[in-house]
Amino acid sequence: MEDVADGVWLRRMRMIARLVIRVAAGILIILAIRDAAQSVPWFFMQSGPGGFEWYYLAVSGASLFVQGGGGIALLLFEPTVARWLVPSPGVGCPSCGYPIDTGSAIEKCPECGVRLRGVPRDDPTNEGG
Repeated sequence: MEDVADGVWLRRMRMIARLVIRVAAGILIILAIRDAAQSVPWFFMQSGPGGFEWYYLAVSGASLFVQGGGGIALLLFEPTVARWLVPSPGVGCPSCGYPIDTGSAIEKCPECGVRLRGVPRDDPTNEGG
């Protein structure tokens, strides 16, 4: 449990969240490119007695905007979204949630004994965690 107190868990979870965000953004951008590739030939072949079907162009454009724009926005705001998905622990112990005053200089949680900060891992007095 020492990893939780050191922030290793938080960094790992945010790294996983950022990877998931990148994959989702890539999928959205690939879908937008695929839809654009399908609608461009249809756009130029449209002719005949019925005239041009503008609604298809509007739906296709909206789809491209949502997919492509959403993918690009995810890439641009990736760190912010990752922090939102994996928030930092509050002012309590990251392991058990015991409320700890932020101004106190305690090094171990009084409830579970996990190292909070500043104690080397090989310290013999660090039994908890």
